[in-house]
Amino acid sequence: MKLLMSALIALSVPFAVRAQRPPPIIDMHLHASAEDRYANGPVPMCRPAVMGIRPEQCPDTLWSSTLDDPVMEATVAVLERRNIFGVLAGPVELVRKWVAAAPDRFIPAADPQSDGVPNPTSSPDALRPLFESGEFRVLAEMDPQFAGVAPDDPTLEPYWAMAEALDIPVGIH
Repeated sequence: MKLLMSALIALSVPFAVRAQRPPPIIDMHLHASAEDRYANGPVPMCRPAVMGIRPEQCPDTLWSSTLDDPVMEATVAVLERRNIFGVLAGPVELVRKWVAAAPDRFIPAADPQSDGVPNPTSSPDALRPLFESGEFRVLAEMDPQFAGVAPDDPTLEPYWAMAEALDIPVGIH
């Protein structure tokens, strides 16, 4: 009887292991972006990615979405299926929308820059209440290199001082 029970337990282990969720993954670089951030209309991408090839020469062109909600919904579906939690940066209102759609999947990040250039509406004084309230938890995505600015440039010191004072992590692209 002991042998039979041992065999049944041993045979059931693979099924129990497969039924478990995958281990959690933290995506430190997730964007909430409006479809028109980079262009008006869909943007072509060649698959497989080949540098220097024009879209009309591409044998298998992929087109970006022209609607924001389907991108958000598809992203949330993948996050849930793969047990991923994302540090989500982007315009404040868009981040709020995505977080409202899946509050357990996103770690909200306030993005003070756009392609390396500080956004005047995202000064440390403007961002501070977002962090003090706990609504936003990461200062990201800092990308000063896109404007030729090093992370230790004095112009960024107010951001670093705020992050240090509020004990919030910083994400640098």
